[in-house]
Amino acid sequence: MAAAARAGIAPESMVLDPGYGFGKRFDENYALLARQAELLALGRPLLAGLSRKSFLGRTLTPLFGGEDAPVEMRETASLAAMVAAILHGASMVRVHDVRPAVEAALIANAVLRADRIA
Repeated sequence: MAAAARAGIAPESMVLDPGYGFGKRFDENYALLARQAELLALGRPLLAGLSRKSFLGRTLTPLFGGEDAPVEMRETASLAAMVAAILHGASMVRVHDVRPAVEAALIANAVLRADRIA
Protein backbone atom coordinates (compact mmCIF):
# COMPACT_ATOMS: atom_id res chain seq x y z
CA MET A 1 0.00 0.00 0.00
CA ALA A 2 2.83 2.38 0.81
CA ALA A 3 4.46 1.78 -2.58
CA ALA A 4 1.14 2.34 -4.35
CA ALA A 5 0.59 5.57 -2.40
CA ARG A 6 4.10 6.76 -3.33
CA ALA A 7 3.20 6.06 -6.97
CA GLY A 8 0.26 8.42 -6.63
CA ILE A 9 -2.57 5.96 -6.11
CA ALA A 10 -5.10 7.32 -3.63
CA PRO A 11 -5.71 5.00 -0.67
CA GLU A 12 -9.47 5.12 -1.29
CA SER A 13 -8.79 3.58 -4.73
CA MET A 14 -6.95 0.57 -3.28
CA VAL A 15 -8.37 -2.90 -2.83
CA LEU A 16 -6.38 -5.62 -1.07
CA ASP A 17 -5.98 -8.97 -2.82
CA PRO A 18 -4.18 -11.60 -0.73
CA GLY A 19 -3.18 -13.38 -3.95
CA TYR A 20 -4.45 -16.85 -3.18
CA GLY A 21 -2.41 -19.46 -4.97
CA PHE A 22 0.36 -17.13 -6.13
CA GLY A 23 3.78 -18.00 -4.69
CA LYS A 24 2.34 -19.86 -1.73
CA ARG A 25 2.66 -23.41 -0.54
CA PHE A 26 -0.51 -25.49 -0.33
CA ASP A 27 -1.06 -25.04 3.42
CA GLU A 28 -0.24 -21.33 3.34
CA ASN A 29 -3.39 -20.65 1.33
CA TYR A 30 -5.58 -22.12 4.06
CA ALA A 31 -3.70 -20.28 6.81
CA LEU A 32 -4.15 -17.04 4.87
CA LEU A 33 -7.86 -17.70 4.42
CA ALA A 34 -8.30 -18.50 8.11
CA ARG A 35 -6.59 -15.24 9.10
CA GLN A 36 -7.70 -13.09 6.17
CA ALA A 37 -9.79 -10.81 8.42
CA GLU A 38 -6.57 -9.46 9.94
CA LEU A 39 -6.04 -7.59 6.67
CA LEU A 40 -9.12 -5.50 7.44
CA ALA A 41 -6.96 -3.58 9.92
CA LEU A 42 -5.37 -1.91 6.88
CA GLY A 43 -8.68 -0.17 6.26
CA ARG A 44 -9.25 -1.26 2.67
CA PRO A 45 -11.78 -3.65 1.12
CA LEU A 46 -10.68 -7.23 0.48
CA LEU A 47 -10.95 -9.10 -2.79
CA ALA A 48 -10.73 -12.90 -2.69
CA GLY A 49 -10.00 -14.75 -5.92
CA LEU A 50 -10.31 -18.40 -4.95
CA SER A 51 -12.26 -19.83 -7.86
CA ARG A 52 -10.80 -23.08 -9.25
CA LYS A 53 -7.42 -22.60 -7.54
CA SER A 54 -5.01 -25.55 -7.59
CA PHE A 55 -4.85 -25.79 -3.80
CA LEU A 56 -8.58 -26.53 -3.83
CA GLY A 57 -8.00 -29.28 -6.37
CA ARG A 58 -5.26 -30.76 -4.20
CA THR A 59 -7.57 -30.80 -1.19
CA LEU A 60 -9.98 -32.96 -3.18
CA THR A 61 -7.41 -35.66 -4.01
CA PRO A 62 -9.14 -38.31 -1.86
CA LEU A 63 -12.12 -38.03 -4.20
CA PHE A 64 -10.03 -38.37 -7.36
CA GLY A 65 -7.85 -41.40 -6.70
CA GLY A 66 -4.98 -39.42 -5.23
CA GLU A 67 -4.85 -36.94 -8.13
CA ASP A 68 -5.73 -33.27 -7.91
CA ALA A 69 -9.32 -32.60 -8.90
CA PRO A 70 -9.51 -31.37 -12.48
CA VAL A 71 -10.31 -27.68 -12.87
CA GLU A 72 -13.84 -28.37 -14.10
CA MET A 73 -14.55 -30.38 -10.92
CA ARG A 74 -13.67 -27.58 -8.46
CA GLU A 75 -16.91 -25.58 -8.51
CA THR A 76 -18.24 -26.77 -5.15
CA ALA A 77 -14.84 -26.34 -3.49
CA SER A 78 -14.59 -22.87 -5.04
CA LEU A 79 -17.97 -21.94 -3.58
CA ALA A 80 -17.02 -23.26 -0.15
CA ALA A 81 -13.77 -21.27 -0.20
CA MET A 82 -15.61 -18.17 -1.39
CA VAL A 83 -18.12 -18.41 1.47
CA ALA A 84 -15.25 -18.81 3.94
CA ALA A 85 -13.61 -15.71 2.46
CA ILE A 86 -16.81 -13.69 2.77
CA LEU A 87 -17.27 -14.83 6.36
CA HIS A 88 -13.67 -13.75 7.00
CA GLY A 89 -14.13 -10.24 5.66
CA ALA A 90 -13.94 -10.32 1.85
CA SER A 91 -16.27 -7.74 0.35
CA MET A 92 -15.47 -8.69 -3.27
CA VAL A 93 -14.87 -12.04 -4.91
CA ARG A 94 -13.63 -13.23 -8.28
CA VAL A 95 -15.53 -16.22 -9.62
CA HIS A 96 -15.97 -18.26 -12.78
CA ASP A 97 -19.47 -19.65 -12.20
CA VAL A 98 -21.53 -16.56 -11.46
CA ARG A 99 -25.03 -17.86 -10.66
CA PRO A 100 -24.00 -20.41 -7.99
CA ALA A 101 -21.54 -17.88 -6.55
CA VAL A 102 -24.27 -15.24 -6.21
CA GLU A 103 -26.51 -17.78 -4.44
CA ALA A 104 -23.74 -18.79 -2.04
CA ALA A 105 -22.78 -15.16 -1.40
CA LEU A 106 -26.39 -14.30 -0.56
CA ILE A 107 -26.38 -17.04 2.08
CA ALA A 108 -23.02 -15.92 3.49
CA ASN A 109 -24.25 -12.34 3.67
CA ALA A 110 -27.44 -13.48 5.45
CA VAL A 111 -25.27 -15.22 8.05
CA LEU A 112 -23.23 -12.05 8.53
CA ARG A 113 -26.36 -9.91 8.91
CA ALA A 114 -27.83 -12.37 11.44
CA ASP A 115 -24.57 -12.32 13.41
CA ARG A 116 -24.78 -8.52 13.69
CA ILE A 117 -28.36 -8.72 14.99
CA ALA A 118 -27.68 -11.44 17.55
